[in-house]
Amino acid sequence: MTRIAIASLRLTNPGLRILVACDHVTHRTLKSQENQIISEVDEWRPFMTLEGSPVVRNRFLKTSLRGRLSGNFLFLDSDILVRGDLSTVFATQADVAGAVNHSRSSLQGQIGAVDREVLDQLQWSLTRGFYINGGVLFYNDTRGAHEFGRCWHELWLGAYRKLGKYRDQTALNYALERSGARFHLLADRFNGQFWGNPSVVKDALIWHFYLSSPNVPQTPFLIEALHLIATGELRLDKISAMIRQIHPWKSQHIIDDWVANRLIQKQHYDGWEGDSIRMGYSRAILRTCSKPLDRFSQKLSWLGRARNRQ
Repeated sequence: MTRIAIASLRLTNPGLRILVACDHVTHRTLKSQENQIISEVDEWRPFMTLEGSPVVRNRFLKTSLRGRLSGNFLFLDSDILVRGDLSTVFATQADVAGAVNHSRSSLQGQIGAVDREVLDQLQWSLTRGFYINGGVLFYNDTRGAHEFGRCWHELWLGAYRKLGKYRDQTALNYALERSGARFHLLADRFNGQFWGNPSVVKDALIWHFYLSSPNVPQTPFLIEALHLIATGELRLDKISAMIRQIHPWKSQHIIDDWVANRLIQKQHYDGWEGDSIRMGYSRAILRTCSKPLDRFSQKLSWLGRARNRQ
């Protein structure tokens, strides 16, 4: 995923310098394999982290990055595809900038059930009217940004040791409250989380795929990631085609694009259009047709029972 994200960034923002921060265990593995990713970036930086699972090492490093790197930088998760010019982000004057979680307009839609549970367990109350996603974050090299970074890491580490849960966005949002950092809210197009809101795909400069979530449907991004794992081949032509697509879902024939456009207009996944994206067009149609057929079958059964009683 990281190699695909890097390639998309190169293709769309050739002037940006790309640095990859990596935990020490993953670094040793990739070095021993002579993985090509190390040579595909401008700088490869391994760091010591807390011992633990890959996801714990990831969150330890992610929450401490502001204190480990110098200068302004834009942090990007690995499960993203960059589709356009990101230069305007670097003009941000605030300490920290980010977009709302799930690309939803309501606070209730932005805070998922798992994060809500963690907030309740830790008795962390949030007073802002939005909840930020940690997948795309801009940091200025300011005292406020460094204070936010220190606060985020300490809150995350304390929460992990107390609850054994690695959730980083709860600590991120509480750190924004506690640190007093000046925050700038980025538009959804800078972090288009389309599994939360399908309407954001149209103008998004970044598509965020949420590939760490379970049972994620197949997309061209996932297909390319699996191809890369199997063969080691980074297909730039496929990545360029993904960038040019009008939506991030499969686009094998015209009906796929028609369904995607309907979904974008509806702004939610309810209905057969959402089923089509998740399950495939033919299965969605069968599921839609089966409902009235089931009702018809139930009526026939009821008529049969009534006739037998007579």
